[in-house]
Amino acid sequence: EDGSPWISLKWRSRSSNWGAWAAYWSFSGAGFRTWEDELDLGDGTLIPVGAGVATELRTDWYIVEATYSFVHNETWDVGIGAGFHVVDVDTTLTVGASIGDESRVEQLVSLDTLAPLPNILGYARWRISDRWLATARYGWFGLSYDDYDGRMTNLHALLSYDLNERWAFELGYQFVNLDVDVNNDNITELYDIDFDGPMAVVRFSF
Repeated sequence: EDGSPWISLKWRSRSSNWGAWAAYWSFSGAGFRTWEDELDLGDGTLIPVGAGVATELRTDWYIVEATYSFVHNETWDVGIGAGFHVVDVDTTLTVGASIGDESRVEQLVSLDTLAPLPNILGYARWRISDRWLATARYGWFGLSYDDYDGRMTNLHALLSYDLNERWAFELGYQFVNLDVDVNNDNITELYDIDFDGPMAVVRFSF
């Protein structure tokens, strides 16, 4: 269980159904595995030995989309969008070993991959009452080009309560699945990330 920041900005033209949506969010995680034992020298002497491996992963998402509403009135706002997800993935793998009082730690590899991937979006907003607003947003991409083979699903469902004309408080749920393969001359990177959980949002309207 972990927390993740989410920042988004939505713009809508007053004279047309066109708009724009941009967002940033970050996710990080770490894992490790250790092994410990004793080496018997045969004369009753035992020497402690051990080994371990640790991984760290950080992803930063930058999303920019143009949107168009097919239905836009006081109650409903329904439309589609298209744009880009730029996923910055930073991975580190570290190993260590020890024999007796001697130990050594080595960073085997540190990878920083910037994967620009296009996406499409569908959204719907329902103004339930003067203060209550429900929002659903679904984004997807799937593309293979150059060194990248990527798939992504992104789902948001939010219920918003307007405190006044400017401020609102939202509760909701987010689900993200990312599957990106990066192939180059030296190494193949495979990322399969599932991220889901509740969201709490404070919204300000200009």
